[in-house]
Amino acid sequence: MPKTIKLQEKIRLTLGSDPRCAIWRNQSGQYNAAQLQTAVVRGMLNQLKAGHVHTVIGTLEKFLENERWVRYGVGKGGSDLLGINANGRFLAFEVKEGPDKLSADQQMFLDLVNRCGGYAREVRSEAEAVQALEDSLL
Repeated sequence: MPKTIKLQEKIRLTLGSDPRCAIWRNQSGQYNAAQLQTAVVRGMLNQLKAGHVHTVIGTLEKFLENERWVRYGVGKGGSDLLGINANGRFLAFEVKEGPDKLSADQQMFLDLVNRCGGYAREVRSEAEAVQALEDSLL
């Protein structure tokens, strides 16, 4: 498990045990829809008789021509940890370690949350995350 993921998990568990907030790990990413479709069609191939293979291959070729990426989560730059504090304020914490820096998309997300009345911060330790929660309640 990468070091930053371990820190994210420690922070999530620490804040998650605090009755003044609810916090979740933001699951985000992307997958190639054509790869998923290909896997489904390959599964079907195992079930088909030899006479139907050309029809299935033709269908698969059409899927591959229309390759696209499917994204999930809050979007590019979304913070690692998202939540809500006891006052109803939206929370977003981007976890970084060592020399790691925020990307432009991550900074834009933090700015957006703050601009809209939420509380967003970069945190580099459990102590910083707890302090950020304290500050969000003021």
